[in-house]
Amino acid sequence: LQNIFNVKTGTIRGVQNKVRNTLEVFGVLSKEEKENTFPEEKGKIVLYTTSNGIVMQMASKCAQAKSILMSQRVQFDVKDLFVCKDYCQELNLRMNTTNAELPQVFANGVWLANLETLEELNESGQLAKEFEAFEKVSTYSNLCSCGGYRFVLCKICKGSKKSVNIRNEFTHQFMGLRCTKCDQNGLQPCEKCNFSK
Repeated sequence: LQNIFNVKTGTIRGVQNKVRNTLEVFGVLSKEEKENTFPEEKGKIVLYTTSNGIVMQMASKCAQAKSILMSQRVQFDVKDLFVCKDYCQELNLRMNTTNAELPQVFANGVWLANLETLEELNESGQLAKEFEAFEKVSTYSNLCSCGGYRFVLCKICKGSKKSVNIRNEFTHQFMGLRCTKCDQNGLQPCEKCNFSK
């Protein structure tokens, strides 16, 4: 047990995840054990990406991964780390690292691929087999007001991040309270196309 704590690569949880990944690679884990990693994502494909174009190489990789998934005609949830910083923490937790590389694809709550693996699976035809059980879409047209970004301005605060203005009786100034319905950018998930809940 003392050797586990001395491992430089992380905690006991990190070692458990490495063992789990090794067992999964060699096919030792049952199908149920694989799918119970993130049970709320059962039957869903999640793409962690960024819309920030400052690092052009990363932005082009993310766009490439998105186009590969779109070519498979599957419904997938896009988690844009530039739009919501909570997704960055979530991805780092899932990948058991502090600096996860983008893009990353998860299916049924289990890591499926980064861009290189996704390209290999797509070229070999294995990706179509992986996605057979997932919901298909006929077209990716923008059917709702979010434009396919899965986030809209908060309906309560209209993006200002302040829900109520209260008058302070002592100083006679108005004070705004933080809106609890939206994130740090004044956005909330689109009700029509966001199926991540």
